[in-house]
Amino acid sequence: MSAMLAGPEAVSLALDRARAAGAVAADAVVVESDAVEVRVRAEEIDFVKQARERGLGIRAFVNGGAGRSAAVTSTSDLAEDAIARMAEETVALARATAADPHAGLPEDGF
Repeated sequence: MSAMLAGPEAVSLALDRARAAGAVAADAVVVESDAVEVRVRAEEIDFVKQARERGLGIRAFVNGGAGRSAAVTSTSDLAEDAIARMAEETVALARATAADPHAGLPEDGF
């Protein structure tokens, strides 16, 4: 079992592995959120819920015959080996997707 990565490390690994797998461009995002919900009835605590969410999304582009092909994947597993595998599978999925002449990252950055 590999180590769980923090947000910046997860994004960096995802991008490195996507490029190594053949992506001509890629982006990634980590989303983390914490939520607490409390319900009170007649001055008594009726319900308490606490939730934490972490997820990683990867978008990869590959060159195709009529433009670039793209794929987007996401996971809540931020283990190093899972991120590496997902990045490679995202590129493979992009290769299996129809080309789009308008696909790609913004030319002037974000």
